[in-house]
Amino acid sequence: MTHEQLGLRSLAAELLAERVPAELPRAYLEGHGEATALWDELAELGWYGVGLEPDDGFGVPGLCLLSEQVGRRLAPTLLVDAAVTGRITGAACEEHVALANIDLAGAETTAVVDGGGFRLSGTKIGVPHGRHAAAFGVTAMLDGEPAFLVVRASEANVSEEDCLDPTSASARVVFDEAAAEVASADAEVIRVALAVGSVATAAEAVGAASAALDLAIAYALEREQFGRPIGSFQAVQHLLAEAHVLRDSSWSSVLYAAGALDEELPEADEATMIAKAWVSRSAREVVEASLQVLGGIGFTWEHDLHLFLRRVLACGQRFGNAAHHEERLSDLLGERVALTSGRS
Repeated sequence: MTHEQLGLRSLAAELLAERVPAELPRAYLEGHGEATALWDELAELGWYGVGLEPDDGFGVPGLCLLSEQVGRRLAPTLLVDAAVTGRITGAACEEHVALANIDLAGAETTAVVDGGGFRLSGTKIGVPHGRHAAAFGVTAMLDGEPAFLVVRASEANVSEEDCLDPTSASARVVFDEAAAEVASADAEVIRVALAVGSVATAAEAVGAASAALDLAIAYALEREQFGRPIGSFQAVQHLLAEAHVLRDSSWSSVLYAAGALDEELPEADEATMIAKAWVSRSAREVVEASLQVLGGIGFTWEHDLHLFLRRVLACGQRFGNAAHHEERLSDLLGERVALTSGRS
């Protein structure tokens, strides 16, 4: 990390510690959370444009540093949504755009030309921050090819939806010939943007898992059994050490993938798949280990540890789960083997 990037991380940690107290994620759990004021502030501070310009000094690793801090605080933000949308449109987001579970296949959502504009039809479920977004970014099939469209929330039918991570304020969004604007029909641009979103989401999961592990370590140093801290027992030490290794290897995989995307290296796709697949599994294991250390108290509704588990699990599903990326990686490696065999 450069001094600029580390400085950005430090500033982000200070800001989120002040703006996102522990009560905010729990407010969502109790059904009355709202964070649009935080979204406005982050937009004004330029968070949504980090890593967007080639010469901004932060790059995709800088975006991941911000995302990691978001995960640590369980902050409800549109950071990843803005990062993806900005890379597709070529400009930082000026309004609160939530991604409606976009993918290159279009997920049966279709768009048609209507005079000078476009009409979008389809249903998206589990849309993070869908209840409070001003607009939605959607991929749909347009003339048989994937395209990224932006639809204002007033054009969609948005309904509340139960979700694993309450801070996401998830929604079910129905588009019934909704008026839309095409932001890009370039499949390669969309693909790269999705890769950035995937790595940034993995960074967010690492942040949430790291915070959970820190809670477990602090507890192991304070909780006493048989007249000594439980952290002095070898079984607990091994559990925490293994979780620490998982956390560090996860963060390393994220930073490498971010750097590869930033430098447009040939292995960027492969590194992205590895990072997202590895973090989706390892971050969950870190939080589960933390639960083991805390014992009965960690499983209570009143303790915040389950909120970190919720965030980790939600991040694991976004932009494709571990199995999805492992399958893609398998196909990629298979193609490489076939190519190498053909040359020999």
